[in-house]
Amino acid sequence: MIKSILFDSGRVLNRPLTGHWFISPNFFKYVNKEKFLSIEKERINNAFSSAQKYLFNEKLIKNREEELIHFSNFYKLVSENLPELQINNIEDLAKDMIYNTSKYVFYEDVKEVIPRLKNKYKMAVVSDAWPSLENVFIDADMKKYKEKNKTMPVVKDLYDLEQMLQSEKI
Repeated sequence: MIKSILFDSGRVLNRPLTGHWFISPNFFKYVNKEKFLSIEKERINNAFSSAQKYLFNEKLIKNREEELIHFSNFYKLVSENLPELQINNIEDLAKDMIYNTSKYVFYEDVKEVIPRLKNKYKMAVVSDAWPSLENVFIDADMKKYKEKNKTMPVVKDLYDLEQMLQSEKI
């Protein structure tokens, strides 16, 4: 008997608004779009891949403040690899990535299916995303789906999942 359903967030419940996980909604407010589009795709991919290695080496980012530090470093690395972009407001760009909750768009059927499932199953989101993901769910009104007056949790890591399973929150 199925009692609980665990969802991933990215590409299951939502997708990036811009089509790229690391291009924030206001990316081109801080980066010249013409210059960006004139750069060879392979160089752009290499710059982002190189910066992603830095992020993925950070095993635990606990909160949005730490996330901001790491994304500032991420965009600094992108800027160093693509100096022609002349990104001057790296911290503001990182803030857009962290605090802009419209960065992900929920698939249309999610808001139809989740309410139907909430009455029958305990649910949680298990994702390898960043701490700011929780605010995306809050602002999209997706944390309201409850089981016995408990909000649908966003699980941050395996320890968090283990604790929730033991406490029967999911």
